[in-house]
Amino acid sequence: MPTSVYTDTGAMELAGAIQALMAASKIRLFKDTLSITPALTEAELVAAECDYDGYAAITVTAFLNPYLDPAGGATTQSGSHVFYYGPAASPPVTNNVLGFWCETAGGVPILVVGFDNPVPMTAVGDAVPVNVLLNFGA
Repeated sequence: MPTSVYTDTGAMELAGAIQALMAASKIRLFKDTLSITPALTEAELVAAECDYDGYAAITVTAFLNPYLDPAGGATTQSGSHVFYYGPAASPPVTNNVLGFWCETAGGVPILVVGFDNPVPMTAVGDAVPVNVLLNFGA
């Protein structure tokens, strides 16, 4: 099998292009079990989206500048964003968060991540912090 590698400059170029693509992107949470495969669609994700009290997708105005990642390749990231529960409605709506996805401003899903364990969003004070990392060349 041939040997291949992304050069550092090539990985930085790709991460920079993705940084531009991800302007005004959204991070969204899902509550329903999904089969996380490359064939997963935006419609399937939206159908599984959270609806707990206070939930709203988070818009990422701009991903952070790319950097050479110590783990390999080049990475651009959303920076830390936190989803909070509440205020509670009457009756309250709660969810167990099973993961998140990140999509372009045009609604194209780029990355879907399932959590190892569900995160309950059932009471004021519950939160889900998310930092989306997109790596190229690792």
